[in-house]
Amino acid sequence: MVELGFVGPSRPAQDYRFIKVTDGDTPTIEMSIRMVSIDTPETKVGGNPPTAQATIERAKTRLQDDTYDALPQDLRDYLIARITPDAAQRHLSAGKLAAEAHKSMVNTRLTRPDGSQRKLAVIATGDPLTELTQPV
Repeated sequence: MVELGFVGPSRPAQDYRFIKVTDGDTPTIEMSIRMVSIDTPETKVGGNPPTAQATIERAKTRLQDDTYDALPQDLRDYLIARITPDAAQRHLSAGKLAAEAHKSMVNTRLTRPDGSQRKLAVIATGDPLTELTQPV
C-alpha cells in the first residue's frame, strides 16, 4: 500500500439547490461563493442584533481585562472605544448596505446595453486540496 499523506476533507458536505444536468457528469447547482480580497461587514454576524451585541460585549470585556494582552494597548483602546451599545446594529446595517451596493454594481456591470446579461466567471484561488485539508 502506498501512503500519499492525503487527509480527506474535514468539512461536512453542503446542501446546494440542484438546477439542472447538462450531461451525465455536469450538474448545475446554486452555491454561494466568497470573493477574494473583498472585506465588507457581515450581514449575519452573530445572528440578530441583540445576540451579536452580546458577543461583541464579551469581546470588549476581554479587551478590558487583558485577556488579549498580546494586542498593543493602543489597539485595544481603539477597539474598546468602537464597541458601543449599538455596535452590532451598526455592523449589520453596514453589511446590508454593502450587499446592496455590490448587487447594484454587479447588475450594472453584467447588464449589456440591450438588456441581456453577460456571463460571470468564477476562478478558484489557492490549492483546493490544501484548503480542504486545513483545520477549520
